[in-house]
Amino acid sequence: MGGFGMKEMPAFEVEQPIYTKEEADALAESMFRKAAMGYITGEGECRGSPEIKPGVVVDIIVNPDNAGDRFNGKYMVIGATHRYTSASTTSRGGYVTDIRVRRDSEGGEGDYK
Repeated sequence: MGGFGMKEMPAFEVEQPIYTKEEADALAESMFRKAAMGYITGEGECRGSPEIKPGVVVDIIVNPDNAGDRFNGKYMVIGATHRYTSASTTSRGGYVTDIRVRRDSEGGEGDYK
């Protein structure tokens, strides 16, 4: 496969019968969205908030000077660590939340609107 300049296409197995083109299209779209969710990932630290936990959608502004920046927008939290830090010469200390996030290339057009 893949000869004569042809790209090898990904294949997926499904464990349910598909009876119509519409069902196949809907399943393909769903699988694409799931795969695309790992397109943009990130980590950050914010003021502590117990509401931030995996599965929650947060708005992140990466570039406040450009509202249309492709990295500004909604992200799904995939991990959160809550901790207290002591004051130091570089930090005021206090309750902080470290987050791990991801989203699709569309910036919020996935299943987490």
